[in-house]
Order: sequence, then structure tokens, then C-alpha cells
Amino acid sequence: MAAGVEAEVSAHLMAGAREAALTCAVQGKAWPLALLIASVCSADRYKEVVQARRSTSMGLRLFIYLRVIFSVISCVVFFIESFFLVYLSIS
Repeated sequence: MAAGVEAEVSAHLMAGAREAALTCAVQGKAWPLALLIASVCSADRYKEVVQARRSTSMGLRLFIYLRVIFSVISCVVFFIESFFLVYLSIS
């Protein structure tokens, strides 16, 4: 969590602006703070933050899956190329 986000959230909370603090925490992706603040705002706000967190983590999972698939495909292509280079050099 960035210190700047934490300081800004803290300033909003000290001023009594829970909604502003929550918005700042969500925008800064400070999910533990956002969930804590949302829990004292309302049930609807808490649900919104949970859904925002879930959609962010799903995007990250998709990125990781695509990265793994790309790595596997790269390895397969490398081995196929190597096989043909060796095969062609032998014949």
C-alpha cells in the first residue's frame, strides 16, 4: 500500500469524510483499508467494494493465466524449432 494513499485516507478520516476516504482507498487499490472503511459506511458500500476488489483480482488472474499460456506456447515452439534444426543438420 502506498504511503501517499494511506496519508490521504487518514486525512479524510480525520476530517470525518468517510465516503471521500473510501473513494481514495478504492482508487489507490488499498483494499484492506477500503474494506474496513466500507464496513462502517453501509452494507451496500461494502458490497460495492467487494465487487470492485473481485473484478480487479479477476483481471490479475486473467493476466497470469495468459502469461502462463504464452510461456508454454513459447517453449513448445522452441522445442519444435530445435528438433527441426537438429533433424535437418543430421540429414
